[in-house]
Amino acid sequence: MIKTLKQKIRTWLPRTGGAIDSWDGGHCRGWAIDSKKPNGIARVEVLLDGNVVDAVNATLSRPDLLQAGYKSGHHGFSVRIPDAVYLNPGLVCEVRVANAEVSLKNSKFTFGKNDKLPPELINKISDEELDERYLHSKLQASSMITSEAGTVRDDNKLICLYAINSEKPAFYVKKTCEELIKIGYSIVLINSMESAPLHESEYSQFSDMRIYKKDWGRDFASWLCGYFHLEDKINSCDHVLFINDSVIGPLQPIQNIIDEYKKSNSDFWALTDSYDQVYHYQSSVFILSNTGIKSRGWKLFVSTYDFPNEKIAVIRDGELGLSQIMFSDGVRSSVMCPYEKLASTWWETACDRNAALLSPSIASIKTVEPEYISWVQLWNDQVCKSIINRQPRNPQHTFWDTLLRDYKYPFIKKELYVFNPENVPNLILSVKLLPEDQRDNATEILKEFTKNNTGAPMAPPLY
Repeated sequence: MIKTLKQKIRTWLPRTGGAIDSWDGGHCRGWAIDSKKPNGIARVEVLLDGNVVDAVNATLSRPDLLQAGYKSGHHGFSVRIPDAVYLNPGLVCEVRVANAEVSLKNSKFTFGKNDKLPPELINKISDEELDERYLHSKLQASSMITSEAGTVRDDNKLICLYAINSEKPAFYVKKTCEELIKIGYSIVLINSMESAPLHESEYSQFSDMRIYKKDWGRDFASWLCGYFHLEDKINSCDHVLFINDSVIGPLQPIQNIIDEYKKSNSDFWALTDSYDQVYHYQSSVFILSNTGIKSRGWKLFVSTYDFPNEKIAVIRDGELGLSQIMFSDGVRSSVMCPYEKLASTWWETACDRNAALLSPSIASIKTVEPEYISWVQLWNDQVCKSIINRQPRNPQHTFWDTLLRDYKYPFIKKELYVFNPENVPNLILSVKLLPEDQRDNATEILKEFTKNNTGAPMAPPLY
């Protein structure tokens, strides 16, 4: 009975046809079948304005098609969308089964001027189209701003764009701003919390200007709102420091990292880099020089950024996208704490770290000593294997102690402190890694943060 039913279903399936599943990331993906061909293998053609420019056989495995009774199930395809489609908005791209009268569903694609380009094509945009996209992004950023207060002095050549999302001022944000002001920065807070203007008088005590915006787009949308809103002043400054509230500090003098930036002679500079997904600079803190701000790479980035809201999309298009565009454009770039150097330093100090973690001096925080020892050993083994096998890790999590102790890194990731996603065992040693004359300040900042984040499941007594 079941076999007979399956046979009947197969007779109901289309003899020749298919569908487009997606036009995304520079590729067209779907499935096609041609019952006139051996094993139903269809020849799929790509056309531009009716002219065939490419063709592939639809032979990729599709288990869903096999389950539905479509021959062997090997009828999927993926074809690259021609560059001309993206570089000539309005040009029609079509995918069809060769020599067949049946059309594929969703078979035509036209690229719009404000649609997102594949990263590898961004640097091919014409100057005219780039200007149009730049204006579109500027208008989009401006539409997010709800109010502003304060101003940036014309004579100040150091500007910090600080992206935050908080109703009331966080103590560590206040401390970071106060230190930046002491070393000469104008502070522009871009706040995405809608109720934040109620506390304008408090924010005004440690910043030059406040920009309040809609809660959309996370840090990159905030930075772009600040950039476009202060475009003329930013274009005349020496450099711009970009920072967000995902890092707690300053646990050490910020002047340390500014000195390193100045020595680098770079136009795009960051504290740390990462090999996760693709090589990029981590964006919690980075700097663009005046040359970097005026580079075609920066203009390409701000003009093609489409202000996503989901975290994974902001990381992909913002953090990874910015690095890829700046590197591709040839902007002079460097990082203060290169991943390879961090991993090497961590490896060289592994024995000392284990000795410190297992010393009697911290016995009071060992809940169950055998379990604690196993935790330390397991975590260190995992990191060592990652280094040996060249499996990328988040340096601001895995090598956080190396950053603090060996590189004078002034921050610790809030996510690491609150949630400890990598289950790092040595967070308890945080303040002890700092020079003695800086421990009181760090203790004050971490105590205040812990007091205001009592609901955090993992916040340890780092002080």
